[in-house]
Amino acid sequence: MLICFSDVVNNSIQSVIDHDWRSLQRLNFDKNPLETLAYIRLSAQSFESFSCLNCRLTNITIDSKTADAFNALEKSNVYLNSNVLTNASRCDAIGGTIQQILTKQTNYTITACVIPIVPYAWIIVGSICGVVAIALAAFFYIRHKKKIKQRELHQEQPYIAFDAIDIQTTPSKNQTYDNNIIIAQTQQPTEQTIEYIEYDSNNIDSSSQTKDITRIESQQTKHSTKSESTQSSNNTDDNQQYHRRIAPLVDPTPIDLDMSHLRPYRLELVDLYILSNKPLASGAFGEVWLGTYGREQIAIKRLKSRQLKDVQSFINEIVLLAQLDCSYIVKLIGASWTRPIDVECVLEYMDLGDLRNYLVKYSPTQYTWEQKYQSIMSIVQGLVYLHTYHVPIVHRDLKSRNVLLDSVKGTKITDFGTSRVAELDDTMTNGVGTYQWMAPEVISSTRYSTQADVYSFGIILSEFCTHQVPFANLRHPQTNNVMPQHYFMQQVCAGVLYPSFEGENVPSWVEEVAMQCLRLNGDDRPTALDLAAILQRFKP
Repeated sequence: MLICFSDVVNNSIQSVIDHDWRSLQRLNFDKNPLETLAYIRLSAQSFESFSCLNCRLTNITIDSKTADAFNALEKSNVYLNSNVLTNASRCDAIGGTIQQILTKQTNYTITACVIPIVPYAWIIVGSICGVVAIALAAFFYIRHKKKIKQRELHQEQPYIAFDAIDIQTTPSKNQTYDNNIIIAQTQQPTEQTIEYIEYDSNNIDSSSQTKDITRIESQQTKHSTKSESTQSSNNTDDNQQYHRRIAPLVDPTPIDLDMSHLRPYRLELVDLYILSNKPLASGAFGEVWLGTYGREQIAIKRLKSRQLKDVQSFINEIVLLAQLDCSYIVKLIGASWTRPIDVECVLEYMDLGDLRNYLVKYSPTQYTWEQKYQSIMSIVQGLVYLHTYHVPIVHRDLKSRNVLLDSVKGTKITDFGTSRVAELDDTMTNGVGTYQWMAPEVISSTRYSTQADVYSFGIILSEFCTHQVPFANLRHPQTNNVMPQHYFMQQVCAGVLYPSFEGENVPSWVEEVAMQCLRLNGDDRPTALDLAAILQRFKP
């Protein structure tokens, strides 16, 4: 039986060697950690399509007829998103020559080791012998270097033990995670000493392992040299007379982060580049950096916190984004990490920034109501998608900072860090969000639903009118001071406080629609679907 298609998307294939696929029409290795594609045979008469998106190819070894089959493909049938640079010296060792293939089909550089058309069994045997020879040479070289290093160590000063310190066996409120270092205050500090307890990075599960749960475990550091202690103590802070040193850590409790659902979306760090030395945006919990992935500009979202519960929430946010496919929701490109605690979220880049800054930067005459209407409709369409998802999703922090604009892609909703899937019997009572945009039911911690997002949308409509932060100029009626947050929340929950809708050339329908969204009872507000129908009547 002839095999015409090979579709092995999203598996764990690392190498494909010695296959006669001259009858094959399509090859699809997307989302595999594929590194080697060697000694396969393809025919230009039958081969029609090749895809290897998010692969890790570093070695393509083929004969000239297979190279011709690749080069004969139509441009529209080749899908690659990274360069492939086959090792030239290894190619030369097996009698091959480095040739660039797929030059007309892709802008990426794809080089292959093209070998003479000879029986493949002999080539494989020769390759294995070559690899063994290289491995033996590397073994003896490393062994030689290790002996030299041991002789040098014998000439150093002896190890000096530290004074015992009392470290809690579970992270306390005085502990913070900073990369691979836990900073903890000693129980009885002497001369304002801070002890730095370091994780052994060898105990962190690598990405190549197949465990669903990545476990970060600590290993006790037994000793440190006097020279290390001295060097560390020289790295003092200019404002604090602290010195740093490595101290033992005793923590029998492993730390679990569930990375199982993220692995299909993992991007290679070598393909990600940061383009600036400062973030595009920075908040209390995270930063967003401008970068590139392949030839595409992207936004890289990083978490500031190293607390495990925060990192797991961030992972859950990425997993949620991965399930969404909507033109009005910022698209997930993937995720990257060296260790799970350092996970980053890679998103599509929106070149005009967030709505809040855009309203500050441009006056009402520059940002016209025709343009605003398009943005308003995009926000509503995004809410329709979320609220009519097979299990409805509540954003819970919809505000102008979480609405992004792009000169080509339009307006999209972002930041799902506080989003929740609304089960039919779920009672959500956690007050999450920024208080000016929070619905009364969220402020009072009573049951709320997708209608809380509709209230937040009503507040955003006021920003389109005023170009100011909602309630920015609000004063206490008795003291004339800036209204305190608790008084503001009381007034909102009582249904007596509403934002301003004053501005230049504001259409009458804006306040009319907004006041429907700001009704005290969530059930009295229009749904996102209702809003989409209502707003169609006011299209410029």
